[in-house]
Amino acid sequence: MLAGTIQLSAQISGQVINFHFNRYNSAPNGSKVTVHDGENLGTLQWKGWTPGNEYQASAGFGVDVTGTPADGYLPSRLSFYTGGSGLLERMTILENGYLGIGLSNPAELVDINGNVIVRGTRLSLGLGSSFGNGGEAMTHSNTDCTGAPLPDEVLTLNNGGGFPGGVYVEGPGGLHVCATLESECLKAENNVVSENGNVVALGGAALVVPCNPGQGDFIAEGANGDFIARHGHVIAEEGNVTARQNITSQVGNITATAGNMTANIDVIAQTGNVDAQAGMSSPTGT
Repeated sequence: MLAGTIQLSAQISGQVINFHFNRYNSAPNGSKVTVHDGENLGTLQWKGWTPGNEYQASAGFGVDVTGTPADGYLPSRLSFYTGGSGLLERMTILENGYLGIGLSNPAELVDINGNVIVRGTRLSLGLGSSFGNGGEAMTHSNTDCTGAPLPDEVLTLNNGGGFPGGVYVEGPGGLHVCATLESECLKAENNVVSENGNVVALGGAALVVPCNPGQGDFIAEGANGDFIARHGHVIAEEGNVTARQNITSQVGNITATAGNMTANIDVIAQTGNVDAQAGMSSPTGT
């Protein structure tokens, strides 16, 4: 063979050029025998001459039968190989169109065994699904949900509200956030529980919290809607503590540092104190 580059071309005027690689097995009498499951139909490899005085395969692809052939039906997979010292299967396409990267038997339309880097700025899901058109499930941007600029880049989930049902996080381990958790409005249909920390509602003119009924309110409603401080204090430094029924402290103190404490019925401290340092203590029912 001559060293250099050989360019191959073919042209038949007005015709499409097709290449076919045919394979069959032979019987002792010379007749054709059907190929079988697991049989390789052929490979195409690219090789180069190496210092070991041999041709080393660098890349290639091949086709293998993946089921029992039938009349008008031959299931197979297309595998792509690369490697330095030996060809390794890198990508596979099954007869049903499933694409596997890093594995030879993908279980979904795209099945990846390994880490993934997405260099784009948007990831859209659900487009054309039976539920609706979906939207941008994940977006890399430097603006908030209103389009206002942010000081740093963020990863936004459900950008633009394309998924009207919101975002569900499921799993036995729950949702763990290793950063500051910020929310314009946090609504819990059932319980908000902090086993080792605090549940704090901050309000004021400096914060934008478009939640009803007001900014910075902690509200417990319903037949069992109690706010309980078992070993601590309920403190309103600049506001009011209002109870339509009872304010009861079985162990600790009820303190209003700078505000009014109003109870339409009773203010009761069975063991501790009821203190109003700056304001009124006006239990109207006593």
